[in-house]
Amino acid sequence: MKSPLMAAFVAATLVFAHNAGAQDESTYDYIGVGISSNDASQSTGLFGDDDDEAQGLKLFAGGGGSYGNKSLGVELGLFNHGESNYGFGSSASVDIEVASAYAAFVGAISVTDGVSLFGKLGSHYWNFEATGRGTLFGKDEDNGFDWFYGVGIDFGAADGEGPVLRLEYEVFSAEPEITFATLSGTTEVEGDYEASHLSLSWLYRF
Repeated sequence: MKSPLMAAFVAATLVFAHNAGAQDESTYDYIGVGISSNDASQSTGLFGDDDDEAQGLKLFAGGGGSYGNKSLGVELGLFNHGESNYGFGSSASVDIEVASAYAAFVGAISVTDGVSLFGKLGSHYWNFEATGRGTLFGKDEDNGFDWFYGVGIDFGAADGEGPVLRLEYEVFSAEPEITFATLSGTTEVEGDYEASHLSLSWLYRF
């Protein structure tokens, strides 16, 4: 899924750049803060599947250029995905904390005065920290890079300075390897983690 998504975004960017050449150009920058409600799921061959909900917080900044009713820019951010818990039977559970630093391309189109739709595609450097409970002991962490994507809508300041209210849906994934101590020795767990975020953000465009 990741490769077709990347190819589609690159193709759309090239078409956008070609069609924007004759448009009047302006530049913009913004900073923002957001809160999110997250559906965080994990899957491993050893423990099976489980999911939990968490609350996240992010800080971000971006900038780019507007061409008529379209824009293309770059966004950088820090995202604390919150804390979640996964149970494995009645004797073991794991507390998980995940945080990301990300960079993304953002393409947007203004649909009415003050309302814009956008999509983003980027990479995030994730830090995954797990604490075992019950028959799983100890604490371990892992980090790495993966892709993420998102879509959303902005209300306000579509073509100028001022405050903007943003509603967006983003999906972040990670593939950590975590080692726990057990009653019989140690267990290395390799798994897939995915957090789907519905975020409400306030940003200021200048």
